[in-house]
Amino acid sequence: MIFITAPPIDEKLTLVPFQMLMNSISVGASAIGSPKDIDYMLEVASKNNIKPMIETIDINEANVKTAWERMLTGDVRFRFVLTGYDKYFK
Repeated sequence: MIFITAPPIDEKLTLVPFQMLMNSISVGASAIGSPKDIDYMLEVASKNNIKPMIETIDINEANVKTAWERMLTGDVRFRFVLTGYDKYFK
């Protein structure tokens, strides 16, 4: 788990070390890189055909509800990407 944004200052994170150990889970944080760092990262990804691991979902009320429920139950393996905006919101 890598935090890339700053949560509210009073936000707490509760961890169970044994579960982290048994599942090889680590926690870290990173500030967004500079424009130069971002350009370099995108260039490396492009040259090496590196693509994000995502699950696309058509954006509509039923699918967003299902995606939200799956997120709450931990049934999301990759990032959800909502697609079909023009189809549903012309």
